[in-house]
Amino acid sequence: MSEEINNKCLEELKNGKPDDDCLCRVIDCLSKKCVTCPTGPTGPQGVTGPTGPQGVTGPTGPQGATGTTGPQGVTGPTGPQGATGPTGPQGATGPTGPAGPGTELDSYAMAHDETDSTVGVQQPFLFQTTNISNKITYNPNTGDFSIPDAGIYIIHWWINVRNSNKKETDCEPKALGAELHQFWPNDVLIAHSSTHNKLTCCDTGTINGNAIFEALPGASYRLINTSEVDIKLVPNDLYSASVSITRIA
Repeated sequence: MSEEINNKCLEELKNGKPDDDCLCRVIDCLSKKCVTCPTGPTGPQGVTGPTGPQGVTGPTGPQGATGTTGPQGVTGPTGPQGATGPTGPQGATGPTGPAGPGTELDSYAMAHDETDSTVGVQQPFLFQTTNISNKITYNPNTGDFSIPDAGIYIIHWWINVRNSNKKETDCEPKALGAELHQFWPNDVLIAHSSTHNKLTCCDTGTINGNAIFEALPGASYRLINTSEVDIKLVPNDLYSASVSITRIA
């Protein structure tokens, strides 16, 4: 007879109808004579006990070595251009800048005379015709050039002249001369010119002169007979005298 309690014996015990052989097996098992006792039925699961407190967190371990950097990936394609935003409002217009070089050098005048008039001692030469003028004005009644803007100017003149001395006892030849004067706001000598040779009453000659001068704003300038005798103008072909003045700086 086997010392093990087989399944058939267990089933007979459950049903309450074990045979003699089965009973013997059970008795042998109880008296520890059987090698393996049958496993009893599983009892109900007990109530789960309360969770114990969480243990202390252990220290953080050392950081591992940084790995090598991987190769750079291929650059992706450029995306499409976005739509242009609306134009912002226009800013305020800035102030007008100063005039560029050369735009202010537009002051000039030219006048001439075609008469055989006589110019007395210390009297101005009166050029009767204004050829051209801009900013600078010329008065043929006074012989004054009026310059509105301060600056550096150049002037040139020539006058065909004859000694008009009417004193019969004075036959000495004379050098005939003309001077450029600032007339207003005060009298200032700027330049002097004269004939190259002394002239008798019947001789004619030409007075040539030029000057570069600094003009005051609003000042006036005139050419004056500074000879010892009156001067008579002498037309040569057409003109008897001419003068021009131009701003250069």
